Amino acid sequence: MNLKILVVEDDPIWRTCISDYLEREPDMKDTYEAANKEEALQLCREINPDVVLMDIHLSEGLMEGIDAVSEIKLFMETKIIMITSFNEKDLIINSLAAGAVNYVAKTDYRRLPSVIRAAMCEITPVHTVMSDYMRLKKDELLAPLTQAEKEVF
Repeated sequence: MNLKILVVEDDPIWRTCISDYLEREPDMKDTYEAANKEEALQLCREINPDVVLMDIHLSEGLMEGIDAVSEIKLFMETKIIMITSFNEKDLIINSLAAGAVNYVAKTDYRRLPSVIRAAMCEITPVHTVMSDYMRLKKDELLAPLTQAEKEVF
């Protein structure tokens, strides 16, 4: 099986390097590239990727990658793995809460093939933990609402 992988990264050199690295794998020869959130959303609709590698920091000073994850998850089910040079706990949690299934530091790019293959499993450990976290977070947010307000939500 050849996986369709979308690499979303604003740095053109890094984006090409990731794509070239992945295309050396026998099951990852079908890679696509996007430079920003808008291109990523458009390509997701067009090619329906199996996996999206999403940089958190897509433009100067903005964490658009996390927003892009949320938007992609509104219209399709795909495995999204965050790739970034940031290792801040809050960014990792926010990425996973938005719908990403894993997080890989750019310095660990060699792990990407194995992380991608693991993400293609039906349920990953991170997915299980984040599903429980999201359920609890939703319950927490809904707790102060009236029954009528909860029905609208």
